[in-house]
Parts: sequence; C-alpha cells; structure tokens
Amino acid sequence: KKNKFYISEKIDLIKFKDIKKFNNLPYVLGNKNEFKILQINLKKIKFPLNSIQKFILYDSKRWDLETKDKKIIKLPKKNYNKSLENFLNLKNKNNFKKYIVFDYRIENQLILK
Repeated sequence: KKNKFYISEKIDLIKFKDIKKFNNLPYVLGNKNEFKILQINLKKIKFPLNSIQKFILYDSKRWDLETKDKKIIKLPKKNYNKSLENFLNLKNKNNFKKYIVFDYRIENQLILK
C-alpha cells in the first residue's frame, strides 16, 4: 500500500523503476519532509551518510538507522544529534564493536544489545 520512489540529493521524488545499478541505494521508509530534516542534521554533524543502509521513520516520528555493517541506531524523537555524535564516538572502540543495537530512546541513557 506504499508507493516507491527514488529520492534525489535535493530530496526530489523520482518515480521508481527496478534498475539493478540502483539496488545498493539506502532504503528510506518514511515521510519526505521528515527525511529532509534528518538528512540536514546528519550532514551538520558530518555523519557518514554512505554508511547507512536503511532509514526508518516510525509513526511516533522517531528514526531508526541501520548501517551497512548491520548496526542499528534507535534514535529518540527529539534532540537526536547528541545521540548520533555519541554513536560516532563509540562505534569503532573495541569495547563497543560487539554490540548490534545502540538504543538512545530513553533520555540520557544508552542501551546496548
């Protein structure tokens, strides 16, 4: 029941056609305008956009990001830049490499799985 589109760098929607060379593009499930806000915020903190495989927006207006190395970042509804910066600082540290889920949904807490 959902429509599929490609999203340009300028967040324009382009009619979807199954084209093999585009199979590796990140998957976005959500609202175009909310995604634009997220993308701007990710660029502000220099988050490596090319490392993200999936962007998922929930009805509660909260994002989950899945990286290409299968890490899941569960973001809070508000003020998620702080959480993303924390993830960038932790993701390559040896103590944190074993974790798959980085859950920031509860304020001032990080739940690891």
